[in-house]
Amino acid sequence: MITNNILFSLRCEWNRWDSQRGKLGAILLGFSFVCMLTAISLLLGDRLFFSNPPWVQNNERFYTLSTAFEDGRQSGTSRQSIDYLSSLASVDEASWLMAKRYDIKSSEHQLNTPLAIVFDEALISLLAIPFPKNQSIEEGVWLSNRYWKETFSSDSDVVGSYLSHSRIPTGIQVKGVLPPSMDSIGPWQPDIWLPGSYLQYTTPFASENAVLIDRFLRAIPEYYGVFTTDRDIDVTQLTSIMKDADLSVSGMSMQGTGAALEVFEGVELNNPVTQAMKTQWQILILLVITLAFIFSLSTIMIHSSRSVLFQQELRTFHVLGARFQDILKSSAVASAIQLLIIAILSIFLLLTLYTATLEYFGFLEFSATVTSFDLFKYWLSAFCLVTAIFIFCTLLPITALKNRMLFSRMVGTIRSKTQLMLGQVNLIIQITVALVALNFSFSLINNQLSSFHSLGFKPETLTFEINRQGGTLPLQTMEKAAATHNNPIEIAFSTRPFNDAVTVANEQISDQAPPQIDVHYVTANYFDVLQANILKLDEPWRFGVVINKAAANQLAPDQEVAALIGRPIELGKIMGRQTIIGIVDDLAHTGRFSGRKPTAYVLVKNDTHSDVNTAYLSAGPTRHQIQEAQQMLAATLVTPNFSTTKQLGEVVWSYEQRNMNLVFFSILLVLTISFSIFVNLSYQVKMRLALEQHQYGLLRAIGAPNSSLLMRGFRQPILALAISTLLATCLFAGIKLIIEQSSFAIQPSVIGALLAVGLLSIIILLAVIRPMMKLIRKPISELLKNA
Repeated sequence: MITNNILFSLRCEWNRWDSQRGKLGAILLGFSFVCMLTAISLLLGDRLFFSNPPWVQNNERFYTLSTAFEDGRQSGTSRQSIDYLSSLASVDEASWLMAKRYDIKSSEHQLNTPLAIVFDEALISLLAIPFPKNQSIEEGVWLSNRYWKETFSSDSDVVGSYLSHSRIPTGIQVKGVLPPSMDSIGPWQPDIWLPGSYLQYTTPFASENAVLIDRFLRAIPEYYGVFTTDRDIDVTQLTSIMKDADLSVSGMSMQGTGAALEVFEGVELNNPVTQAMKTQWQILILLVITLAFIFSLSTIMIHSSRSVLFQQELRTFHVLGARFQDILKSSAVASAIQLLIIAILSIFLLLTLYTATLEYFGFLEFSATVTSFDLFKYWLSAFCLVTAIFIFCTLLPITALKNRMLFSRMVGTIRSKTQLMLGQVNLIIQITVALVALNFSFSLINNQLSSFHSLGFKPETLTFEINRQGGTLPLQTMEKAAATHNNPIEIAFSTRPFNDAVTVANEQISDQAPPQIDVHYVTANYFDVLQANILKLDEPWRFGVVINKAAANQLAPDQEVAALIGRPIELGKIMGRQTIIGIVDDLAHTGRFSGRKPTAYVLVKNDTHSDVNTAYLSAGPTRHQIQEAQQMLAATLVTPNFSTTKQLGEVVWSYEQRNMNLVFFSILLVLTISFSIFVNLSYQVKMRLALEQHQYGLLRAIGAPNSSLLMRGFRQPILALAISTLLATCLFAGIKLIIEQSSFAIQPSVIGALLAVGLLSIIILLAVIRPMMKLIRKPISELLKNA
């Protein structure tokens, strides 16, 4: 026997949910997911918009100056640009860094041309980079933690030893090992850090030509500027100022790349990845808002239905002297217990799915800098927000009872016009929110798929990198052997990795804002090994250039691509004019979602400044054949080292993965919204038909046809869809300007709207037809008896 009033009230509350406990459990689980996703969204938003990279320990607001290509890729700018930037009144401090390979050698270890981050001396103090303290940074070399472990086997004695470079007159002392947080800097994984004073030894000029060296170093477009300002600035306006300035260096003219100067907010060195992460974050926010709306409206709906079903009981309590506060108290205690369940479930979900969620969507690097306290802080903020929404949604229906008349007349379970209207408004709001979210999702999927194209090569083709201390590959001998089929396996080469190209400005089309064209230096059998489809002349490739179809369409959009064979193409100041001798399919060097990039392929003999660094093996070789091929290459090289052999499909997948995640996440959002709308709509239709079955019984009794009954069942959902479509259209028109001016990467579209309306129409059909058919098949006497 229960003697405690609170326990008795809770027992009564439990009994009232007898027929709706499953629905209540789904709502509590839904709010738990909303709380977890909100916490992750707050964490990612803080890291993306308000935090510097983990290797930057200064919390000031920074800006970055670099150049940017049409597809968003960043490239360096000249030091002349950074010097001019420093002279502007609004700029406090400015410094720079660059990524550059140095042919540094060790007497005891094979270094294989390590990738260096070359830095300005002021950069260390400006960004508060965690360098070893009390050391001079004017000379010396610092090893990244990863490179120290991989190359020097974590040998602590390497600190203090000396490395050498053929053009640097003195030894370069190893001064320390940097922390693991500096293993990844933007798009690079640097091996070493070098001060900028060593750049003077890597120019084409002799050391005594100080003037030419200085001019060359100020002109080369390889620097990334980082600066602070005395106030918040408009990056668009500053970009315009920089573009209008004369940044030329007297006596120096560099190869144009077509990239334009741009100022970025934050320490931004890998803009495409950052923008992709922001897009994923925006989808996550869209999912959170949509689920919050759906579950909030579902909570209001289910509590409103419960208040209607138990209104007679509540009125009895009121007649017996119960105050409204007593009724509200029991509901508040029940809501508190439900919130406790949400808290426990959301914490469990956050701890269980946090790392997996960040890893799947490419945010795992953020987890390394998040402490348990930070995670709890974000969860607490999310839970407070969910608590406010949940309490409002649960107490609103019962509070509305206070304003009803004590003896308001209700016959059976027939609802009043006001209650029917509230249910319809609830449905309209849910469908409107779903239309907005589905429009964004379908638009994003359409944008991703519109840039999708085939690989253009056989993904099983193998590739590996070639590192060596010296030696040259006998390419001509190998090409002759390949032509006579004397090689055990056919090998092609390029000077750069498959996904890395030299970008030049195609000034043949425009000298004002010339479009960019990627250039790959390859051997004559490159396309044969990759099994790429090529339209070319019959004779072997000994001169000229092969372009892809995207470049052909850029040069002559109104002509057949075959008509370009034999015509000249300008490839900048260094490569000059080349003759087009073939047209190849668009190869997806950076993944199938990167769009069709204009690309030119030039024979490696035209690149006199680079060694052949990448090899390609035709698909299907055995391990023994791969070893034979590498042994053949090693015979002409000095201390060679070959990277792990990979398939080209694996190489491009690293670029595709984030785009695929965007598509999958958008599809998941569509499925989640569709399922939620279907469940809620099915529940609403079921409750409405249960409350109106007496009317349906009367209609069937007077001979109403089944088609009329079906039309009556579909009338309210279809009307709600029509009104929601109009509201969503007005909403998009109203916020269009805001969306265009903001950094919101997802834009609504007509195609997205049509697909959203079509999907919701199917959901309405499925949600209504089944309960309607069950109602029609019931005997008339049963419909009238259960009224």
